[in-house]
Amino acid sequence: MVDGLDIAIAPRPRRIVALLLVLATTMGAVACSDDDDSPGATANPGPDPDEVETSEVEIADLAFNPPAISVAAGNLVQWSNRDFLEDAAPDTSAVDTIAADGTTPVTGPAPATEHTVTADDGSFDSGPLTGDATFTFTFETPGTYAYHCSIHSSMTGTVTVT
Repeated sequence: MVDGLDIAIAPRPRRIVALLLVLATTMGAVACSDDDDSPGATANPGPDPDEVETSEVEIADLAFNPPAISVAAGNLVQWSNRDFLEDAAPDTSAVDTIAADGTTPVTGPAPATEHTVTADDGSFDSGPLTGDATFTFTFETPGTYAYHCSIHSSMTGTVTVT
């Protein structure tokens, strides 16, 4: 009391600043929460890992088969080089004897024509696929992706992502 008057003493500025910081931090944490179940919430975590599909493209006879494929965003496309040289049929049997001329026959997959799977826009590139090699790519963004073999320019294909 000062001269018979009730005067409230003003809070210290530090306390006000501290209180404002606590309130701002609490409000920020609530605003950034992932627990928004409101109808307007639009989180898109991608496909469920159990629902991811892999589509196959075979490389054979100097062509991509099928040449055009459609997949949902988040799914995979796998290209497999099956373009074996015509004069060397695959042989995966074990060799138990030496041939009459003293040489050991070659076993295992036959040599294959080397190919690449290269996006026209540069978004993916398998590098050289030799032998029985495969290349897999995950398509995340909807659109149409043209691709080609950088070794054989006549080999082209497209992936449409929805």
